[in-house]
Amino acid sequence: MKKRIRAALISFFIPGGGQIYRKRLFSGLFFIIIFASSILFLKVIWRGFHPFSYFIFFSYLILWIVNIIDAYKGPFYFNAPCDSYCPAEIKPSIYISLLSEEKGKEALNRIFDTVPFPGTLGRICTAPCEKPCSRSGIDEFIRIRYLKRLIFDYEHKEDSIIPIIKDNGQKVAIIGGGVAGVTCGYNLRKKGYKVVVFEREETAGGMLILSIPDIRLPKWVVEKEISHVKKTGVEIRTGVEIGKDKSFKDLQEEFDAIFIATGTHICNKLKLGEEKLNGVYYGLSFLKLTKYGSPPSIGKETVVIGGGYVGLDVALTALRLGSKVSLISLEKREEMPAKEEEINEAIEEGINIKSCWGVSEILGETNVKGVKLKFCQSVYDEKGDFNPTFDENINTEEKCDTLIICIGQLPELEFLPGSIIKEDKIIVDKGFRTPIPGVFTGGDVRSPSSVVDAIRDGKRAARSIDLYLRGFQARLENLLSFTEYPIPGYPIESALKEKEILTIPLKGDATNFEELEGKCPYEEGLRESRRCLKCPIRYGNF
Repeated sequence: MKKRIRAALISFFIPGGGQIYRKRLFSGLFFIIIFASSILFLKVIWRGFHPFSYFIFFSYLILWIVNIIDAYKGPFYFNAPCDSYCPAEIKPSIYISLLSEEKGKEALNRIFDTVPFPGTLGRICTAPCEKPCSRSGIDEFIRIRYLKRLIFDYEHKEDSIIPIIKDNGQKVAIIGGGVAGVTCGYNLRKKGYKVVVFEREETAGGMLILSIPDIRLPKWVVEKEISHVKKTGVEIRTGVEIGKDKSFKDLQEEFDAIFIATGTHICNKLKLGEEKLNGVYYGLSFLKLTKYGSPPSIGKETVVIGGGYVGLDVALTALRLGSKVSLISLEKREEMPAKEEEINEAIEEGINIKSCWGVSEILGETNVKGVKLKFCQSVYDEKGDFNPTFDENINTEEKCDTLIICIGQLPELEFLPGSIIKEDKIIVDKGFRTPIPGVFTGGDVRSPSSVVDAIRDGKRAARSIDLYLRGFQARLENLLSFTEYPIPGYPIESALKEKEILTIPLKGDATNFEELEGKCPYEEGLRESRRCLKCPIRYGNF
């Protein structure tokens, strides 16, 4: 930081000098040439004061200020592909670089800077950052997701010290203690806001702790992350339902801004008379009951409807409860919402996946006996909208004594003012603003998505709320913010010599509810991080 301030002071007196002091020769020469050329140009054309002169002086003033800010913030590195493709804007290249130098604690702190769920993302993130990884052009991509998990599992300590955050005097209410809500509150707290999260369940974490099975995400991981959030000063009030225990109007009177992140908890129904039959369940309630030790009684043959993440989680859970499982998906294999590797794992465990089929009838009078299926020709129309078409002449049947429906969820919006709701959705713009000033929304309640997308919404909504409440001050802080890229203390070309690719260890199987992935030795994680090509440094800076 001292170097940055010193560079800014030098550029205050000698434009471009601060950049050269920071060894940014290209940027320094750019500002020196621009200012020297400008002075010479002014000397040639000067004929005394003229209204146009004020424009010239104002332009020079802006350029001079830009030069000072540039000296303070730089150097600027180009994003690595993994950084560009991370929805949560975590910059994996930074924490991987720190891990490669055995600075695991610092790597964890970098992730915790803006994201409160490193352990969760290290387990269930869809990892869109991995396929674009530059290393895949040599052998295979870096196991970015798993390295995040390794950093959290080895480096997070319950007694870690959290810096004291100074309050800025403004209060924000968060409705919903799930991923988006907690992420938004966490980022706002970092900026000094007093944040109160209202969660109607008895524990915060939303779907992470209520529904995602332990085979993918153990409860202790989320509990540790929520504990970390509370240590920063975020107040989480559980067992409080807005609209019942406290009105929305009360929040508007008490808080300077409100963020709605209530998720989607109403399961979509097939509307084929399933509610009259025994042996029919809905995905989220099935997972919640199982996770908390009271699994529903299921039969020997289970059919799961839905090829998304909830559908796969339900299928894997039913398999572990001793049932033979078939999963029915409207989409083709390559179109299924779940990740390909997770679909393959499910098949390896013995789940029968039947693609391109929709349910036309549920069989049975008192108890479910099976489902009649019709062939799905396409799921999306020419515009890319969900609009399945079927061939009614191609049919088949699937016998079962348990049917679990996982075809998406809807939000509960009854507690909200009608002025912000249209067609059962909250009216929201790109800045996460609703028509009511000071009321924002994001996460699944805005648009159902993955965990990493919900984190993105939470972070961006926090920025919008900050801009709304602090205006110019927030814009100035954003302008002066910078990312410090760690320069490794070893030749970056040594990464090319690292040939051993990390194999993610497996732990659980279809016979138990243990976490599927195991914990690899720390040394193997270090080796994997050293395969990273350090793209920002290779690309150069300016």
